Amino acid sequence: MRSGKTRWGTSLTEVMVAVSVGSVVLAAATATLSAFLRAERSGRDHLRQTLDVGRLSQQFRSDVAAATAASMPADAKTPELRLDLAGGRQVVYRADGPLLRRDATGGEKAAHHETYRFPGCALTLSVRREPADAATIAIARKLDPEDKPLVRISARVSRYQRLTPEGD
Repeated sequence: MRSGKTRWGTSLTEVMVAVSVGSVVLAAATATLSAFLRAERSGRDHLRQTLDVGRLSQQFRSDVAAATAASMPADAKTPELRLDLAGGRQVVYRADGPLLRRDATGGEKAAHHETYRFPGCALTLSVRREPADAATIAIARKLDPEDKPLVRISARVSRYQRLTPEGD
């Protein structure tokens, strides 16, 4: 016989339903958190690349404007652009895969090295005489380098100085 007291508790079925619902909620939360982290990483990478382009653009234009001569040696292992500055200083830009390295040497200052990263991109360096003496860095998607570049940074060598391709 049963006594008049009621038993308080949960059945095994109720516990299993609660655990199942909790598992589904945790799985959904994990998937959402993972998507948020991927989006944050992508945004951070995009911001870093945008800041690198801005920093490179400012530095490159400054270097080219201060250059007395610019050249692209044909014997270099990787594409490189050499800028000769006043006071025996030299700045060299080297395209090495998705990396662009800037090395400044000479003068009274110690050597300074910078690296700009452009993952998934192909870099092109060029020097041209016409219509104006200019040096250019073009950044294009690696999948379609023949397509229009994402970014093209051009600058004129100071108008009182001249641009010289290697071998002239």
